Amino acid sequence: MDVILVFPHTGPKKTIWAPLSLLYLAEALREDGFSTRIIDTRVEKDYIMKLKNFSKKDCIFGFSVMAGHQIIHAIQISQHLKKLNSNSKVVWGGTFPTLCPEACLQSLSIDVVVMGEGEITFPELAHCIEQNGSLDQVKGIAYKDTHIRSNPDRPLIDMDKLPFPAWDLVDATNYFRNDFAKRILPVQTSRGCPNRCTFCYTVPFSRGVWRSHRAERVISEIQMLVEKYKIDGVDFCDDNFFVGPDRVRKICNSIIAENLNICWRADCTVDILANMNTEYLSLLKDSGCKSLFLGADSASKSTLKQLGKNATPEQTIEAVKRCAQYGIIPVVSMIIGFENEDYETVNETLDFVDELKRLNPETLIAGLKMITPYSGTKLYEDFRASGLKQPEKLEDWSRFVPTNPSILHSDPEFDRFLQVLAYASWFALGGSFINDNVPTSFPYSTAKEILTLLAKWRWKRRFWKLPIEWKLVILYDRYFDSNVGRKLSPNP
Repeated sequence: MDVILVFPHTGPKKTIWAPLSLLYLAEALREDGFSTRIIDTRVEKDYIMKLKNFSKKDCIFGFSVMAGHQIIHAIQISQHLKKLNSNSKVVWGGTFPTLCPEACLQSLSIDVVVMGEGEITFPELAHCIEQNGSLDQVKGIAYKDTHIRSNPDRPLIDMDKLPFPAWDLVDATNYFRNDFAKRILPVQTSRGCPNRCTFCYTVPFSRGVWRSHRAERVISEIQMLVEKYKIDGVDFCDDNFFVGPDRVRKICNSIIAENLNICWRADCTVDILANMNTEYLSLLKDSGCKSLFLGADSASKSTLKQLGKNATPEQTIEAVKRCAQYGIIPVVSMIIGFENEDYETVNETLDFVDELKRLNPETLIAGLKMITPYSGTKLYEDFRASGLKQPEKLEDWSRFVPTNPSILHSDPEFDRFLQVLAYASWFALGGSFINDNVPTSFPYSTAKEILTLLAKWRWKRRFWKLPIEWKLVILYDRYFDSNVGRKLSPNP
């Protein structure tokens, strides 16, 4: 039985991130004897015809799904596949299905949800489906019988037992990023995080456990990408790259010793970066570190405590200063819209951002994201106890994104202000982040220039009234959600 792995649309973006989870999964399926294909709807213009052709025989279609825009397109494709061939099996996996399996299985078009890592679970599930076996023996899945059933969790994977991702199943050039280098591809060196941030998906998804590849395994994968695809940059797409400092030092020293001649970026917590010594920071720089993503999140100590963060605003300031000293670009993420937020506290956040930019003009701000309590997190449970309403339909989870208010305050005007600020901050402060996320073709490029000028003007003057341009952007977001699957024929 063929297994077709599908990556739905995530929005109208210029830069397309590689579907790394599907590349890992595809190689695991191939090693288990399954004929496997990857269809990335973001880059394959003829994906509808390909799906139709595969549907002529019974197949297993596996989807990687995140909350937000992607849910809408995943639903549309799943429904279409079931209309083409009701015997096809549709399986959803990824962060959203793992945290909300019951919401997914309410859809008549979704048969099974893989919860957590799929490299062992999915091949076992595929064998079970192929042999008409009993699903109740497959760990790590939820499925529909007479009602929705959830099987016991599967143990977490030893990462060094995973094969290299199946890059040969896609055209790698579709996923090159041109940012701190010209040919950047992602490498995952670890999974999970030992921290307990109350809003973060990785706590329930990875059960608060951090695991990693050995440094030697990481270097072997980078060498393969350099030799086969001529990359000159690596995006270490870990939840928390710097948990094991000895391992990071080995990776950096090996990059230098092997003359890999690459640049790289990774995620780092501000408390770790603020406490790095000069030897460590020099090693990062010498090995090619060009940028670090920092989840600063708030300028308020009490809010950081509420979020379960180990960092302080002072450590964020120190981290940004250290990046300036070593020529590393800090990309800082901030959150707004907390339950006790008001105009005064928001303005304190804006002032804090301005201070970071003053201390290090190279600092990029990855938007002011609205607090989004994802299901399964402690924050979500806290807000549910305070009256937060859970979405009633699967489609409604597409609105659970950092530019949409999921926590409503007593003042609707304040919620509109927060939403406008969340959109405007990307354009006012995002720099290369905006270049990555906005297509270069007309009219997107022209709209980006206009919105950037307006956003910077508004930010400088703290003027957020009459936000006509951002209302148009919000309307466009909704239009995209409702029309992304228009090409899917309603009839087989």
